[in-house]
Amino acid sequence: PAAGTEGSYPFTITAANTISPNATQNFMLTVNAGTAPTITSASTTTFFVASAGSFTVATTGSPRPTLSQTGAPGWVTFVDNGDGTATLGGTASAGTEGSYPFTITAANGVSPNATQDFTLIVASASGAEILTVTRAGTGSGTVTSNPQSINCGATCSAPFTGGTVVTLTATPDPNSTFTGWSGDCTGTAACTVTMNTAHNVTATFAPSSYALQLVFNGTGSGVVASNPAGLNCNTDCTVHFPTNMDVTLTATAATGSVFAGWGGACSGTASCVVNMSAARSVTATFNPPPDFSLGLPPESQTVTAGQPAQFVLTVGGQNGFSGTVSFACTAGLPPQSSCSFSPPVVTTGPNPVSTTLTVSTTARGIAALWAPFQLQMRPAFALWLPAIAALLIPITQRKKLPWRHAATVLSLVVLSMALLAGCGGQNAAAPQPGPGGTPAGSYSITVTATSGNMSHTQTVNMIIR
Repeated sequence: PAAGTEGSYPFTITAANTISPNATQNFMLTVNAGTAPTITSASTTTFFVASAGSFTVATTGSPRPTLSQTGAPGWVTFVDNGDGTATLGGTASAGTEGSYPFTITAANGVSPNATQDFTLIVASASGAEILTVTRAGTGSGTVTSNPQSINCGATCSAPFTGGTVVTLTATPDPNSTFTGWSGDCTGTAACTVTMNTAHNVTATFAPSSYALQLVFNGTGSGVVASNPAGLNCNTDCTVHFPTNMDVTLTATAATGSVFAGWGGACSGTASCVVNMSAARSVTATFNPPPDFSLGLPPESQTVTAGQPAQFVLTVGGQNGFSGTVSFACTAGLPPQSSCSFSPPVVTTGPNPVSTTLTVSTTARGIAALWAPFQLQMRPAFALWLPAIAALLIPITQRKKLPWRHAATVLSLVVLSMALLAGCGGQNAAAPQPGPGGTPAGSYSITVTATSGNMSHTQTVNMIIR
């Protein structure tokens, strides 16, 4: 923001994706006036003839100040690092010994600017001793000196006038720790050396923590938590734990899922324990529980009573299922019929297997076969009565009836009565199938496949004529 725009600016943010309602947020942007810059580094440093010198100018202020200088010798470089610091460097030639005053300015748009009267001292290399710093370890950090000549990082060796007392300070980077000095210093406190001779000092940095990466795998879901606390994730995540800490991971499957096991730095399904002596990566796999499927229903079958109908059913394992499956007809079986499976029990896994269902029906008896004929012949039987009456009228008018005619008339009367009794009246109930017969009709038979406490059903359809 430009100077003079300080204040609060309310506005509304809207998110839309074709699904109502849109999301809105009342947002407040505050522009602060900032703080004026200040130069916090020392106002003097010493370079030695024929040795590369370096000095870091440090500032505070908001926004970050920019730095410039006026009046430095031409062989001196001054670089604004863009982070509120600047680097003063250069190599002095023989004959340039002396003091060089110049001005450093820091500005960030907030008044007043900061200025510093700085003095660069160029000293002869004769009588100087070299201090060399080496960084070691798998961590990271910087070592600086007082007086300022070493900033290691960039400058790890510098000459100092004989007898100068130099203090070295180690500063670890985030997620690293300073583990100690070696060489001409020991321990972890600031290192102090007197430059009566050359010195070599090593600063060792180690990670203060390592990253534990957790990756989720599989088509199920769940949560992984750590002890000590710090990691509690249901999707991929990365958490840092202190170096050499033992971390126990526990996986909890969500409803409808099972924990299938660890990968990476752990294996098996028990709690996972990792030691954070290095970065670790662990995979947690969650899947739906093992199950089996009962395939699509077979096509409908049409048979005549007394004939069997056969259906092929297929089962297959899912999500690592491997086990036995048994079969039964549990509903809808026609009367006077039975079902059987071949084989009655199958063992299935990733590869589907089949069983054949046979529904055996029973042929219907003579009474059942006669029933349709009875229904169709009722009208014809009714015509017998007028015919018999027509024969009886002339015969009854005769005084003497021959025995052959009498026998014929009597037979017709008995036959008519039997047929009418068998057919019944117009409102008589339809005849029932004979004993042992499977009735004609359409049937839906429920087949249940079972393995342990898991079961699945399928329906097969058949028509019996």
